[in-house]
Amino acid sequence: MNWANRITLSRLALTVFFVVTLNSPWQYARTTALVIFLIAGLTDFIDGEIARRYGVITNFGQLMDPLVDKIMMAAAFISLVPLRAVPAWAATTVVARDFLITGLRLMASAKGQILPAERLGKQKTSWQIITIVFFLALLSMAELRYVSEKSTWWVRAWTEAGPVLVWITVALTIYSALGFAWRNRELAADSNESLQQLRSLADDPAEAAQTRELLMEDFIRLLADGAMGAVYVTHNLEEAVRLADRIVVLSRRPGRVREVVAIPLTRSERGDINARGQLLSLQNELWSLIREEAIDAEREVQDA
Repeated sequence: MNWANRITLSRLALTVFFVVTLNSPWQYARTTALVIFLIAGLTDFIDGEIARRYGVITNFGQLMDPLVDKIMMAAAFISLVPLRAVPAWAATTVVARDFLITGLRLMASAKGQILPAERLGKQKTSWQIITIVFFLALLSMAELRYVSEKSTWWVRAWTEAGPVLVWITVALTIYSALGFAWRNRELAADSNESLQQLRSLADDPAEAAQTRELLMEDFIRLLADGAMGAVYVTHNLEEAVRLADRIVVLSRRPGRVREVVAIPLTRSERGDINARGQLLSLQNELWSLIREEAIDAEREVQDA
């Protein structure tokens, strides 16, 4: 792990210390929380600068940097709610936006894509930091007795300037979320298309069987290249005798090896029509090994 990624993870630890400190009864706790938050914000600049300057930008960093930022911002806004600095609806908006963006990033990651932070998202984060630091600074000044919480300018800053910053932050939060979701809307469209394909397979057993046959053929071609080996788990006896070199038969709970059945035919020979009888015999042999436990399992399902 490079130093940029280590600094990113250190920001996560600082976030934990920040939350604990801000919500503790210690003397100067709020001032300490302000210092921790400023250090955490500085690490956000440092890790990005290191990654760009030394060319160590990684997929891990592109994913974790904005994710840790979201955790830090969400934790700060939530912690300010009991102090009556930020209204609960504003904190909820910030957290909901972060859940949405994180969900899109996870969908992209599942498809081998990385969605890095965008410029508008960074501007939104900047305003969030300004808002949080503003309230923390006011709390710190009152704690250090530089000013009284009853003084006119402190009250006006808390009740007038503070809400303005909150509204700007919330507006940018919502706008950036809608823009990010719109620019990456194809992720949801692809997911819907995949879901429709699965539904069509469920509604059409013939198509499902054809798809399974094509997948098995692709898998056999991969194994034939000799560049990979695989452990294939299946409950389908036909798949087992078509694909395997050796079939390991497991018992039910606890799962233990009952028997290892070797397949005497090569995969190319199994495609011959004359081999079907032998393959069927192997399936019957496997069925005899698991029959009693399969029947017991079916009874459990029916009695459940």
